[in-house]
Amino acid sequence: MSPFLMETFLILFVILDPLGLVPVFAALTKNMTEDQKRWIAFKSILISGSLLLIFALLGDLFLDTLSISEASFKIAGGIILFLVALRMVMNPNLGFDAKETLKGEDIAVFPLAIPLIAGPGGLISVMILMRQNETHMHSQVAIVATLVFVLLIAYLCMMFAPALKKVMGVTGISVTGRVFGIVLAGLAIEFMVTAFKTLF
Repeated sequence: MSPFLMETFLILFVILDPLGLVPVFAALTKNMTEDQKRWIAFKSILISGSLLLIFALLGDLFLDTLSISEASFKIAGGIILFLVALRMVMNPNLGFDAKETLKGEDIAVFPLAIPLIAGPGGLISVMILMRQNETHMHSQVAIVATLVFVLLIAYLCMMFAPALKKVMGVTGISVTGRVFGIVLAGLAIEFMVTAFKTLF
């Protein structure tokens, strides 16, 4: 795997945090049949994946239309990512559990697809990655392919949520989520530092 693909994978894996879905999905679907669980997992990936791909493919056009420079967007994105990172460190599951889900709420849409998978951090990140490689078509294709791969991992994590939760334990998943949050904070700062270097 090339350094570019590895870096892209790590960024998307940390931000989308498939392992963070495990305790939430397990709690929300504990009384469902296997068929229902598969449909919820598939639907959440389909919705979140569609949103992420729309932002990845059309985000650059949107920024150009509004005359937003790459540096300005990186600073704004970095701030948002840093706030998401802080929340991950304080609470890896973003505070969602079965008790907080509204009765009748489609859990595939909320909280799974939005904001756990396609949250502000993920949407901003795919736009930044695509923006950084706007003149390299093969790099953009690689970014989209990597995004699809990470979404597949997220789907598998949900499908095997009970087993993963048993193996890793609540503590293990919590620690992993917090470590991802710290890494994401570093990425957010790096986005902003790079942008400030460009501006000044």
